[in-house]
Amino acid sequence: MSALPTLSSRQMGIGFTTALVVLVVIAALVAAVARLSATQQSTATLDLEMAEAWQAAGAGISYGIGRIVRGDWQACFNSQTSLTLENGFTVTVRCASSLFTEGEITPGTPRQVRLYQLTSTACNQPAAGACPNNDAATGPFYVERVREWSGTLQMN
Repeated sequence: MSALPTLSSRQMGIGFTTALVVLVVIAALVAAVARLSATQQSTATLDLEMAEAWQAAGAGISYGIGRIVRGDWQACFNSQTSLTLENGFTVTVRCASSLFTEGEITPGTPRQVRLYQLTSTACNQPAAGACPNNDAATGPFYVERVREWSGTLQMN
């Protein structure tokens, strides 16, 4: 019968050391996955808010066009109005216009055309009730979108 090999004192602790290294590696992987998950959730939330801000800015353009068509802003000279929407966004709509003579309606009767320029800025953290908020713009949770529109309206 052969004798069992004897372990030297240097070989006896290798199992414990290996188990400890494996546990540390697994813990690091779990921490990395948790961090990645939190980052992904935050990114998805900001993506949703950016889409909402884009839609809110579009609503601001529609609002401005409606005011022009109704006659509220027939000759808007650097006019501005801010709206607070139900989704928590604030939209600031700016209107500027210029009057031009473009051709003639009939000989000797100039055709007057007004060029409108609307700028709609939507944000989730307004400053004094208006967008943009330059102080919050460097923060991680500030969302802002700008949409512009230009159009003409014949005056006569």
